[in-house]
Amino acid sequence: MNHTEGGWPRDVNPADEEQTMRYRKKVEKDESYHPSILQLSHAMEHTILQNNAVNIYESYFDEYDQVSIAERATARTVNVYRDPSSVKRPVTHLSWSPDGGARLAVTHCNLEFQRAPPDLTTFSYIWEVENPNKPQLVLKPLVPLVCLEYNPKDPNCLVSGMYSGQVAFWDVRRGSQPVEMSALEPSHRDPVHNVIWINSKSGTEFLLCFHRWTGIKHERT
Repeated sequence: MNHTEGGWPRDVNPADEEQTMRYRKKVEKDESYHPSILQLSHAMEHTILQNNAVNIYESYFDEYDQVSIAERATARTVNVYRDPSSVKRPVTHLSWSPDGGARLAVTHCNLEFQRAPPDLTTFSYIWEVENPNKPQLVLKPLVPLVCLEYNPKDPNCLVSGMYSGQVAFWDVRRGSQPVEMSALEPSHRDPVHNVIWINSKSGTEFLLCFHRWTGIKHERT
């Protein structure tokens, strides 16, 4: 608590005890002195009661040992899976296999309209997590895959959305070509950006969505 001497008249020297004593006696004889003291006493009493209720100097948790500061979370690169194509393409989707994540499905697709070179490969890949040197399986669709998702109940089955708006079903036991694919005519006219398996009894139903750009308007279905 800091105290600064003040409030004395100019003709009173605060350092002179006799002068300050005479001035105090003069103030105490004033008729407004006692009402002012009574009015201020309520605020002072409230503050004192607050100080008595909470010990601001109390130290908490002294009986516990000091805990060291938690280490910062870090991560390190374990494996890098590179696009085997000579012309590098962006990754558009990743999907972990449901058998503990032993395999990783990766799709590559250039979504910039008419920007991709005509000879750009349409392949996507399934990698073994422990083997980043060579894909376990090369998926060879006629048009690029935008997304590819593992069936959560069967690690051999996948469904993909394609740049042409078609949907394809894959079984890794049956090679690099899709087992089934929707016809182009009833399919979407825009790339399928995402697919998700529905938690059904049969485990064969899925939902898909695509983005449609019309001028500056962006629709999502």
